[in-house]
Amino acid sequence: MKNVKNGPCLTRDLETQASVSTGFHNSLRQLILDLDASKTAYGTISVEDAGTRCLFVASLIKWAHLANYRLLDYLEKIGKGECDEVLTLNYAKLCNKDYWLNGRMKNDMMAYSDKPLKEYLELCNSDDTSMNLYQLYETNVCELADNLKKVENTFDQPQLYDSLMQQLKRQYADPFIEYEYAKIKESYIEPTLDDYLKMQVTACIELLHSGMLSDVLSISYKEIQKVDEEKLRSLLDPSCKVPANLKELWAKFMKLMVYKADVLLVPKREKIRIQVLKHFDHMNEDQFRALFRLDDLLQLIHQDMVKLKPELAKALNSTVNEQSVSNQQEPNEELFHFIHPSVDETEEWQIHNEVKRLVTRQSVQMICQYLLQMRKDNKTLLPPNPSAAYVELVRMGMPSGEGFTESTFRKYYSNK
Repeated sequence: MKNVKNGPCLTRDLETQASVSTGFHNSLRQLILDLDASKTAYGTISVEDAGTRCLFVASLIKWAHLANYRLLDYLEKIGKGECDEVLTLNYAKLCNKDYWLNGRMKNDMMAYSDKPLKEYLELCNSDDTSMNLYQLYETNVCELADNLKKVENTFDQPQLYDSLMQQLKRQYADPFIEYEYAKIKESYIEPTLDDYLKMQVTACIELLHSGMLSDVLSISYKEIQKVDEEKLRSLLDPSCKVPANLKELWAKFMKLMVYKADVLLVPKREKIRIQVLKHFDHMNEDQFRALFRLDDLLQLIHQDMVKLKPELAKALNSTVNEQSVSNQQEPNEELFHFIHPSVDETEEWQIHNEVKRLVTRQSVQMICQYLLQMRKDNKTLLPPNPSAAYVELVRMGMPSGEGFTESTFRKYYSNK
């Protein structure tokens, strides 16, 4: 914004001033939650002193600037498949720029703008006014909303969180699941396909008792009525404890499962991961254990079903293939134009998706740095003309507005 000194004059002074009231946050999620709470608290403080209110805004700027810095680092790590924290937040609220723009704060800063900030803030030497302060706040929180939207979009690409899910499985998977499965089969002399179907349904009901996802999946009355409760109960082991709201829970659960060949009950793993990521902070250890127990148990059951009826392998493989290509590319999507000619066909779409994720989540400078590295790795063959590269990256999803103009792109672009 015009007249906002985001350099040695205003920002440095504000960082000195705001350091009094901002602490260190290990958790990025907690930093964002605290920023949100503090922004809301501004409207409740009773002190009318201009210096106090200006210092409050300076603190918010400090937090927002720090949050943006850490969000960019977070997005970079996610793009590499690294994740040490899942940001479970109210994205509908926090990605809305209007939510962050505080009317009272703006009016206050306008009222105090007849004097320079150095007359209000003891450690500030800036000649800027409180309106410059508010404009700097506005710039930072609008950038914050954009960055949070990029984070939210990653939840629809759960393959980016593979390393996290593998870590969770190592932590919570049952090491004795094969022994437990053998004990389950002991109650059947020679299990039939119907028996294995009963084992699957009973295992699923056990997961429902954990409460996992039951409070976050919406369901219609029509979907509940489609559940044949009598048939469902007939498939349960007599020792299985049945939830009172069985029809409702099963209708919700089947949004995350699919029947194959009438007897295979297969998890929609991509959809389950999306739900886990979006509600990660609300899940407990018992629910994670129940989730991985079910997944492992179903795989063991399916192996035995295939031994009994080998043609079921085709149905299982089709499910794996469907899930592995999900979120890869849209129908009739055009391949990225500048893939290196040495790349084989199996890797082309992986590079395409890598570029697609890159241009929708990073700054122009980071995009150009990654593209250069991809060129060095013989993944891409970049054109010497920046305009040609810019047009193609915009087609791939890169923004073209403020901060992403062609002139900005040219400053950082290199094909050497």
